[in-house]
Amino acid sequence: MLGEIDDPAALPLVEATRVALERVADIGLGLLSLDRATSTLSAVRAGA
Repeated sequence: MLGEIDDPAALPLVEATRVALERVADIGLGLLSLDRATSTLSAVRAGA
C-alpha cells in the first residue's frame, strides 16, 4: 500500500510511516487490538 505512493513530496512521510510500522511489528504490538482487555494479556506483554 505505501509502496504505491510515488509523489515526491510524500516520500519522506511514506518512509517515516513505513519505519514506524516496522518497529511496531518488530516489538510485537501487532498482537494487540483495541477491543482486547489488558487482563487477557500475559504478564510480560502487560508490562508487569
